[in-house]
Amino acid sequence: MFGAFTAPQQKRRYLPWILGITALFAGLVAIAAQRDPAVFNLVTPKGIKTVRLEMTTSQVQSMLGHPIARIGAEDCFHYGWPKMEADFDVYRVCYDNGRVREVKTERFEVRRILAEDEELPPEPKKRRWEDIEVWKPAPGVDAPAASDAPAASDVPAASDVPAASAPPTPGN
Repeated sequence: MFGAFTAPQQKRRYLPWILGITALFAGLVAIAAQRDPAVFNLVTPKGIKTVRLEMTTSQVQSMLGHPIARIGAEDCFHYGWPKMEADFDVYRVCYDNGRVREVKTERFEVRRILAEDEELPPEPKKRRWEDIEVWKPAPGVDAPAASDAPAASDVPAASDVPAASAPPTPGN
């Protein structure tokens, strides 16, 4: 009757299968995580655009629009969408013989220009745990004691509280 419990159980060999599947999964993740160094994903107001090495200037301009500045005597240009209310990225695209050779992201900070007689506002104070004050009663005033709490007999019972009337339903 209880032969199923007394019969010797076979050893299951799950460990090699688990290790094999884990190794396969890790390999697939490593392959997927590799980034092609010749591909650059640039965030634009119209979405993410992909620029590849060896693209022509006209291909880049069709995606990013006209450059906002030329950088020095090199064949490098800034593409971007400056914002005056927040920091922003500008993309530096360099060409060699009319083809993309390098793409870099440059971060720009927005700063307010002060008038000659205007001073810089003070830096906001950084709060530290040591600066936070714990509430303490005023000098000469004692903290409320537990005996000052209302007694249970002072609190009305649920049956003594009037029931709230139901709100009118539409159409009544």
